[in-house]
Amino acid sequence: YHTDEVCQSSGINAEYGIQQEEADTGCQNLRNVCALYCGKTSGFEVVHGVLDRLMMALNEKDYSIQQSGDPMFFSGRGADVILGSKKIGHLGILHPEVLEKFEISLPCSVLEINLEPLI
Repeated sequence: YHTDEVCQSSGINAEYGIQQEEADTGCQNLRNVCALYCGKTSGFEVVHGVLDRLMMALNEKDYSIQQSGDPMFFSGRGADVILGSKKIGHLGILHPEVLEKFEISLPCSVLEINLEPLI
């Protein structure tokens, strides 16, 4: 969905590989779900709502969010998604320097979680 004022996007990122030396092949495939909101306001509550709705649809109650120091997020505006005691993703308001690198002029919030522990 896109207008001059708002851009919303979501999707399941098909598998992609990351290096993992303990795996037989030296890498691991991940299945992640991602959501983005970009508009006149950051829309953090929108991506947080997407997380809550996804967890409700999966009947998952043992998750929480904890503040993150990840520099891709605006200071104090990022969080890790925790399932039980394991980090499965993150969400937050993207830092202005990140937006500038992609030539994005509006504030954006993102969500990315690994689906493997949920399915």
